[in-house]
Amino acid sequence: MDKQQAQKIIKETFERPFNKDRFIKFVKNLLNRIDDAPFTYQGNYIPEKFRQYIRSLERIGKFSDGENSLDILIITLQKETSLERARTMQRNFIAWYLNGSRGGEMKDAALVAYVSPDSEDWRFSLVKMDYKFEKTKTGKVKVKEEFTPARRWSFLVGVSEKSHTAQSRLVKILANDEQNPTLAELEEAFNIETVTKEFFLKYRELFIRTKKALDRVVQTDPKVTADFEAKGVDTVNFSKKLLGQIVFLYFLQKKGWFGVGKDDDWGTGSKDFLRKLFEGKYGNYGNFFNDILEPLFYEALRIDRSHDDDYYSRFNCKIPFLNGGLFDPIGNYDWVHTDIHLPDDLFSNSRKTKEGDTGDGILDVFDRYNFTVREDEPLEKEVAIDPELLGKAYEKFNAIRPDNFDEYIIALKSGKKGAENKFNKKFGVYYTPRGIVHYMCQQSLINYLHTKVTQASQPETKVTQASQPETKVTQASQPETKVTQACPPEHKVAQASKPKPLNITRQDIENLIEVGELITEHEATALLKQEKIKNGIQKSTEYTALLSDSIRKNAAAIDKWLEDITVCDPAVGSGAFPVGMMNEIVRTRNVLSVFLQGNTGIPACDNTQKEMPLQRSDYEFKRRCIEHSLYGVDIDPGAVEIAKLRLWLSLVVDEEDIKNIRPLPNLDYRIMQGNSLISEFMGINFDAEPRTENSMFKDETAELIEQLQQKKDAFLNESNVTKKARLKEEVEDLLVEIFETKLRTQKADYFNRLKDIENKYAVLPNKAQREELIKQEKGKLYKESGFDLETAEKQLKEFTSGRQVKPFFLWNLYFSEVFHEKGGPARSSASGGGFDVVIANPPYGNIFTKKEKASLRKSFIELQFKIDAYSVFLIKGISLNKENGYLIYIIPSTFMDNYFEKNVRKNLLVRNSIEILIELDDSIFESAVVHSMIIGVIKQYPGKEHNVRVGYSIDLNFEKQDIPNEYFLKQEYASFSIRTYQHVDLLSKLKKDAVKLEKVIDIRQAIKSGNDKKYIHRKKINNSYKPIVGGKHIKKWLLDAPGLYIFYGGHLACPRDPKIFEQPKILIREAGKEITATYDGSGYYVMSSLYNAILINDKFSLVST
Repeated sequence: MDKQQAQKIIKETFERPFNKDRFIKFVKNLLNRIDDAPFTYQGNYIPEKFRQYIRSLERIGKFSDGENSLDILIITLQKETSLERARTMQRNFIAWYLNGSRGGEMKDAALVAYVSPDSEDWRFSLVKMDYKFEKTKTGKVKVKEEFTPARRWSFLVGVSEKSHTAQSRLVKILANDEQNPTLAELEEAFNIETVTKEFFLKYRELFIRTKKALDRVVQTDPKVTADFEAKGVDTVNFSKKLLGQIVFLYFLQKKGWFGVGKDDDWGTGSKDFLRKLFEGKYGNYGNFFNDILEPLFYEALRIDRSHDDDYYSRFNCKIPFLNGGLFDPIGNYDWVHTDIHLPDDLFSNSRKTKEGDTGDGILDVFDRYNFTVREDEPLEKEVAIDPELLGKAYEKFNAIRPDNFDEYIIALKSGKKGAENKFNKKFGVYYTPRGIVHYMCQQSLINYLHTKVTQASQPETKVTQASQPETKVTQASQPETKVTQACPPEHKVAQASKPKPLNITRQDIENLIEVGELITEHEATALLKQEKIKNGIQKSTEYTALLSDSIRKNAAAIDKWLEDITVCDPAVGSGAFPVGMMNEIVRTRNVLSVFLQGNTGIPACDNTQKEMPLQRSDYEFKRRCIEHSLYGVDIDPGAVEIAKLRLWLSLVVDEEDIKNIRPLPNLDYRIMQGNSLISEFMGINFDAEPRTENSMFKDETAELIEQLQQKKDAFLNESNVTKKARLKEEVEDLLVEIFETKLRTQKADYFNRLKDIENKYAVLPNKAQREELIKQEKGKLYKESGFDLETAEKQLKEFTSGRQVKPFFLWNLYFSEVFHEKGGPARSSASGGGFDVVIANPPYGNIFTKKEKASLRKSFIELQFKIDAYSVFLIKGISLNKENGYLIYIIPSTFMDNYFEKNVRKNLLVRNSIEILIELDDSIFESAVVHSMIIGVIKQYPGKEHNVRVGYSIDLNFEKQDIPNEYFLKQEYASFSIRTYQHVDLLSKLKKDAVKLEKVIDIRQAIKSGNDKKYIHRKKINNSYKPIVGGKHIKKWLLDAPGLYIFYGGHLACPRDPKIFEQPKILIREAGKEITATYDGSGYYVMSSLYNAILINDKFSLVST
């Protein structure tokens, strides 16, 4: 079969409603040969736990690649909404089928068509088992059935989806009539990473073209130039935001929310609305951006028209008001009175691409891809563009600024591998892989809940139901609605001095978090069966609960703890961790819903409730989490906008109210811009003794803080543009007032002199003369003191409003609700002030100015000599935790034993309980140039018997080992010597009998040029040019000289003494899984990716003889 025929079959199958005959034809051509073995399951043949979702299972054949067996299935769902909303159930159902449902025969995988009744869209999936094995008591190995997950990859197909991605991924297999595909080849065809990389390259090209087109507009229109200059708008960030806005609408238009008829329900609108706008279906225009997109962004989506049922007359249709800030004009530029005529062909044209497609405009490219708002999870992946792309784009674009855009273009045109990554290296920004995010978020929840269980079992804890703390369940949408738990008759209220233990083990919590989602349907059925047995309806059941009894009995308390958690990412980037934490919380609360009466949030044993039940849906869980639990800070304003965008998208996907779409929450005071590490502004350190009796939150400022929190709470869900602006201004005024209060305590002499000046001239009758003299006197005071109150207050307002980038962040002020007790003074961490979880992938490297370093050394006494960003983030992160809070970071593994970090390590070991240390494989990051590790820390003093769990990991499936905390404290420089622990005796003997390496050789750092392009050449121009080698030029015992020369001298960034190069030496590569070294007797000068070892002891030789 040729390529065109293959593409035609895919298009006919995937761009239409599901048709069984077309599907069978497609599968037989894809696999070349299948064994016909049809049968159908329906009715009682479907297990009871899946019956409300699955109408029938039909097998149309089976296939084997010689090693793996695969079935071809059609699953008909009970209702249309099941296709999108019951994804876990769909996956678990196939896992049941493959894992021995037919006479114990286990299958490896299935190709599945999931079909909804009355829907024109369907899902084509590859589902593969991930069998877990265990030994029985007799020593036999069997599948661990209850915890065996299935992984699913899916194409979104049907009338409203394009088949471009499916064609590009499947056509090669389909066209191959001679060789049957292997399961591995099918997996590769469903590989989302390949699709994402392909899309990103096109997205990058669109960004460059958009920026250049905008440059031309600015250069030729003085009015636009003047407005942009006045508002601080640059074409780089304008282009980034424009593409982000369009991508957001591509995600959202799949909901059918745009172009809705005036009297129609939400969800009935056009799913290719932007294309129809361009085609003039909703009105004519002269210029697409100026006449269509700007009004759509800054009017239709930004202005509340709920009084007119969201009808937008310009386009003669309903468009939802989204709120949130994404559709505020960047820099508040004057979109109404300026004409930004970006060329229409930037958005769509008829140019042929190198792949043979028609059109390379923004809409042309985006139209060819499938978009899904649901972010990939470890077990569930859609072969479509998801919001994580925004994070990856942020990683790639973060370092691009107006002042280095031309350099960026040159780097891309050079075609050199890694040229683009140097921008990331400069800022130490690398996007955290999904698997790492998933693991770290789960570990955070496990430790948070384990701490809560421990605290609930201690004497000071008051308990009601089964020794649970008395809780008030708050409805996310109605903060004042309280639902108080009632106790079952058999549980008495425990005395505060003798609490009854909850009997929830750490393993119980791990099972809930890690595998609870896999067994939700099973647990629901088991609970139902137990109720039937209890009521005499049936005598026995094969369904037994897999989660522990303690989890089920304490479900309400666990659920409340998850509802109340506070989480912060102090280096939030594009929001991977807040989104990941939210998804884990939602998944776990959904599992707990099984054990709560009628999904209300009330214990299943309680029959006395009278109040309105808490709504338990994904949407309500997410909204509660976004509004009350998640916080983030980043120095880059662009990152903050992307993080907020991803949270909004994750919320929007679960909005199912077709009558009333709720406006998005305003996240301006939840995800904020600022320098997380510096809390000093105008010489005032807002974190100096923040939680003592003398802190800024004393009784006299408590009222101001209370007002601040009320205004921020009101702003969170305010949708009226005018009221929002007023609330924001009131927040800024209160921040200035609190700042001045703090200032008065630290600069009392300054304020006394100000008062004296005003009193001195108050008697002058001439107002103009009086004001002029006061101004002169204040000017003298400013020169003497180096401080000007009016300037400081003006700057603080500029920073807080976002009109200027904040080079600081006032944690205790901006997140006062976390650190300040309502109606009272600041809380110490011991009394509850701070975050439950601090989680991050902080930047690394020496990225600070001299002024910043001075401020950091003053704030963090642990810092020595060289300052690396990640170690400062560690210290700061711990300070942000509440007592017993949990911190988990992924950082460079140099922290394990770096001499300059010894004080930080010792502080962690002595004052905190390190919970995990995991050294990661080099392949974790696609483009990072450092080795990585995960560190988890509990903010509590370690006990004498405290052990640290350590491990080495490629894929986070690894055996953990416990190492005593004391072992690390005994190491030189308090190093985390996790690899040497099991060889302690051998090492002791070696140390006793051996000569230390430092007595034999001197290991020196190498050269940094500061500008390779300028100083490195292929020819030796004169004697100042020296031959060089780098890390990539050496292998074990071999040196492959590149024939390059460096113009050597003091002009280099880091020149070294030539003597250390012009003698025999050993070259050691800096990076790598194992030591890679070779001998050099030719006098090569060494670049910074190598270490240079020279002999200092004549009794030894660098080479064996």
